[in-house]
Amino acid sequence: MPNTPADPTVLLVEDSPSDAAWLSAMLDVPVVHATTIAEARQVLDEGGAGLVLLDLGLPDADGMSGLAALRERFDGPIIVLTGHDEADFGPASVRHGAQEFLGKDGLDAVTLRLAMRYARERHQQALQVTRAQQRLQRYARAVAHDLRSPLTTVQGFADLIVEDQRAAGPEGSAAGMYAERIVVTVARLAAMLDQLLVDAESTAEEQTVDLTTVVDAALQVLADDLDARRATVTVGRMPTLWGRAASLQQVVLNLVANSLRHAGVDRPHVHIGAQQTGDGGWEVTVEDDGTAVDDELIAMGQPLQAARLKPRGDGHGFGLRAVAMVVEEHDGQTWLQRTDAGGLRVVLRFPSSRVLPPEPAPGRG
Repeated sequence: MPNTPADPTVLLVEDSPSDAAWLSAMLDVPVVHATTIAEARQVLDEGGAGLVLLDLGLPDADGMSGLAALRERFDGPIIVLTGHDEADFGPASVRHGAQEFLGKDGLDAVTLRLAMRYARERHQQALQVTRAQQRLQRYARAVAHDLRSPLTTVQGFADLIVEDQRAAGPEGSAAGMYAERIVVTVARLAAMLDQLLVDAESTAEEQTVDLTTVVDAALQVLADDLDARRATVTVGRMPTLWGRAASLQQVVLNLVANSLRHAGVDRPHVHIGAQQTGDGGWEVTVEDDGTAVDDELIAMGQPLQAARLKPRGDGHGFGLRAVAMVVEEHDGQTWLQRTDAGGLRVVLRFPSSRVLPPEPAPGRG
């Protein structure tokens, strides 16, 4: 669990001796100095600080990776210090868990002490909001769990009615038509449950997210559906992002479930892959080998915009709005493409500011 001490001591993570001496002289509280993320983590594990001043340029961390590594150990206020060459990292650091960022150029004692005071106040307010969000998330999960099972049962019986009517009677019979409407309505209700979970998770605390773990967890949830459709899924290498694991897992659930539902082929195959872009971001792709993708679906919008996305009445697109919303909240974009074989490819583009390098290996004592 992250460490949340009420200690007034400040942990200064700074590898420049002159900057460390200059910053320490401006503070009127005890200061513990660390020159690397590894040293800082050890101090936090021992509960030796109540606030962190973090320089972004360190020997064992680059950019947001240092902030992510400390946030895993520390649930208190963090202020990021940026030099001139790192100014663009300031706003991103707040999105990634810092309470404040300060440029070193022209920094004085009054500004630093006020920033520390405001960071502590914002952190306390954030804790109260987090507790309320956690209650909402627990309630949303309970509601979704309690409703999903009967909805699945209703859809299963409706599917059987549709199949029986098609096999036994003329097309267009009233019973078959009603059953098809039930199937579409159940799909809409299931999508609403997905959206409920996305909304509940949308303000959850961000953290380091290994997408390989996220994909594995989503496929475990869908194991019964995959077996029933005799579907196969292959997974390539995945990046590590800064974001919300539950929301990203819901994205994978929605996309794979849509592929199973709408592929239009027996024994569908889904491939989940990723590749790094030239600007340091990543594109995560989910594609199937279906044949039921039409131009209207591809033309829903490029990139998809959750606020403007209008799902179709036949069930297509119900989960895409939730997918687009989550990706937008992670500063990314969602694109729909047709594969060379005619299937659907969904591309999730995440910017470099959301991508984290592998965690640095612990230093030797």
